[in-house]
Amino acid sequence: MSGTRRVEPVRAAFLHTAPTLHLGESAAGCLQNGLVLLIIGGLQGMLEDHIRLKNINHITYNVKDKDAALQWYQDILGLKQIPKMVNSDHLYWLQLPSGAMVHIIENPDAPSAPSHHTAFEVDDLDAARDALMAKGIVVTEIQTRNDGQKAMYLQDLDGNRIELCTKSGFGVLV
Repeated sequence: MSGTRRVEPVRAAFLHTAPTLHLGESAAGCLQNGLVLLIIGGLQGMLEDHIRLKNINHITYNVKDKDAALQWYQDILGLKQIPKMVNSDHLYWLQLPSGAMVHIIENPDAPSAPSHHTAFEVDDLDAARDALMAKGIVVTEIQTRNDGQKAMYLQDLDGNRIELCTKSGFGVLV
């Protein structure tokens, strides 16, 4: 079939063309015999770009003593304190080099729920593990996931679970 392109993945749906249908640069599609081939899962369910979630802005952890937690997050994880943008005395704002923030909130019900955790990427997980253990921090063994990503876990002073991991091996899927 000359002039015909095979489009992957194979799962596809045919939709009738409409005069106002526009295919973005990322849309996998072709116009053939008055039909538009759109890959299911590519555009289906996608939000308009201006309302899609783009990044993690901040996460929060409940802690019993915000001052002790501030010292721990700075000394152990290397986070930097930044000015908080709310008028409240029971929390601190910290920031990673990426701009993502960690808000530690003094709360007598600390720690946060047991399944609650945040994963922070590091370049060298083995070196991070060695450095944490040298500071007396208990960490789990390093696990390797199916995509090759490595991860380990530790807890802050209040028992909040923290994951350190390498970059995911599957990249951005959306």
